[in-house]
Amino acid sequence: MTSTWLFCLMILQSPQNTNFFSILFDSLFTLSYIAFLSQ
Repeated sequence: MTSTWLFCLMILQSPQNTNFFSILFDSLFTLSYIAFLSQ
């Protein structure tokens, strides 16, 4: 689980990704975080 979070963070931090992917991964990360908190 931790490695998945780190992988997502690395993608978000990556300078070469486009705005679309940045928004997409940001949304997925936020949804995953909310799901994680609501467990």
